[in-house]
Amino acid sequence: MNVGETLIFIWIGANHPHFLLDSIEFAYQKNANKNIILLAHGLSKLWRDALNKIGVELIDYEIFDSTSMQINPESLAYRGEYWINASLRFYYLKEVASFLKIEKFFHAELDNAVFNLDGLDEKLDQYGKGLFIPRDASDRAIASLIYCNRPESLTELTELYIRPTPPKHDMDALAIYAAEYPDYFFSLPTESYAKNRESWKILEPSSLGGLFDAAAIGQYMLGVDPIHRKYRPSYNGFINENSKINWGEVVFDSDGKNLFLSPSGKAVDNYRLFNLHIHAKKWNAFESLLKNGPILKRLQEGKRSIISGRFFVFFGWAYAPLLRLKRLAKKLLR
Repeated sequence: MNVGETLIFIWIGANHPHFLLDSIEFAYQKNANKNIILLAHGLSKLWRDALNKIGVELIDYEIFDSTSMQINPESLAYRGEYWINASLRFYYLKEVASFLKIEKFFHAELDNAVFNLDGLDEKLDQYGKGLFIPRDASDRAIASLIYCNRPESLTELTELYIRPTPPKHDMDALAIYAAEYPDYFFSLPTESYAKNRESWKILEPSSLGGLFDAAAIGQYMLGVDPIHRKYRPSYNGFINENSKINWGEVVFDSDGKNLFLSPSGKAVDNYRLFNLHIHAKKWNAFESLLKNGPILKRLQEGKRSIISGRFFVFFGWAYAPLLRLKRLAKKLLR
């Protein structure tokens, strides 16, 4: 297995996301030269067959000893299976790197569209060894798309969770690691790189040839997860609280294969995206965006689009009372 040419996806839990195949197939199309691995458990035969057909290596994470994964659910600020699993994946990344004897690899969250990464590992290797992660605030970094060329960093990262005062969640753990292991943490440039470089050291997009999406770009282009918009339509144009650019100046573009973004609206500042964090989980909307569909054209005109829940534009009023009753029932049953 060639080092640096491995892309690892992980899904922990039984409820596999509906966009799993879309995400991995897109990554494969853009990175046919890479070894693509999925750590999961309990996949249906239909999905296993589809993934095997395109050469994805499937690994059941239950082969690893979970007793070494010392994450106390009570220590996490965001209680719940999703947030616990977001931190557990660091253990699984450490274990699978050791199992496969790989020193370098990329890891992406499944709700990310991963564009072509060829040659990126070689550029990142020139800066040092450790974890390369998009960072959008001093107190957090988001592992939407990361690169690791020092497996020991994952051991150090997971050891943070056994402290008397452990990280609140995965984003907090990465921020702590950045502060305590500055020689092994490298901040990848996001859309706010021009402002962020004033607060912490970042890698320059001009030397890497592109930008990384922690969360803000995908949230602006395609909106947020509809779970946060119950009984209401979900629009794009959402502005993340950690974004530090004027979205009214941003220029978006697509050549049908890649997405491009200029945070300042100037040609000299125009970069392709290495990933897009599809927080909205709407893969059909992303494909329309990439193909210069109405969503992108409206963004270029400074207009929003409905990404999901169009039905609720007209009938949301009927569901709102039900939502209020549900919340009231929860309070009464506590």
